[in-house]
Amino acid sequence: MKLGTRSSRTVATALHDKTWIRDITGQLNTQALSEYLLLWSRVNGIQLTQGTEDSIKWKWTADTNYSARSAYNAFFAGRIRFAGAGPIWKAWAPRKVKFFIWLAVKHRIWTADRRQRRGLTNDPTCRLCDQEVDTADHLLCSCSFTKQVWHELLQTLRYQGATPTDANLLAWWLNIRSTLTKEHRKGWDSAVMLVSWIVWKERNARVFSNLERTPLQLLGAIIEEGGNWIQAGASKLAEIGWPHRALPSRSTSDSWGA
Repeated sequence: MKLGTRSSRTVATALHDKTWIRDITGQLNTQALSEYLLLWSRVNGIQLTQGTEDSIKWKWTADTNYSARSAYNAFFAGRIRFAGAGPIWKAWAPRKVKFFIWLAVKHRIWTADRRQRRGLTNDPTCRLCDQEVDTADHLLCSCSFTKQVWHELLQTLRYQGATPTDANLLAWWLNIRSTLTKEHRKGWDSAVMLVSWIVWKERNARVFSNLERTPLQLLGAIIEEGGNWIQAGASKLAEIGWPHRALPSRSTSDSWGA
């Protein structure tokens, strides 16, 4: 379009008999053709009303008026929400634990399989069970050691049949969560994050310090740490029946075994 035409042409004259089409000159590349077809679809059928002033209408609100809130919501239009976002960020847990579990469900923690892919280790075996590859889902959900810890804890909490059976941590977590009342879901979320965090610390103690605990010893540490969380503000954890003391089965109070 020539500069003189662009500066003098009004919308009304451009729409009359589709004059705007004749104003387009020169070779059109693929992008220009795409924009041309889009413009055609937008203006085709528009009828201007004589004597009516132009007005701007904001399509993201019912009353067509702009608001900062609607603009913010429009920014996220079409997004795909991550299923674990609410349970992780809305439940009570220390910030570092939330970041850890966020990375874990996205398979971004430094388990042996990930370290092996980067040449940092030659042995990807899980240090808790010494049977399978050490991945995030295996370590925190399907490992036989972790399952034993969960089984004992869930028996104490009277969650029958909730021991991990899924190979995916998030899928198992959300599946059990869906069977609970709304009042108990945040407590369950805190419990999953707490157990996963302590299991992760146990795994690191074995890898880097050659120290280990039995499942019952680890359970005692989990129960005690849960009490600390409750005192710090995790009231929902108490509401699901969190034990007040560690189980009497373990030998030394919270010590590491060589």
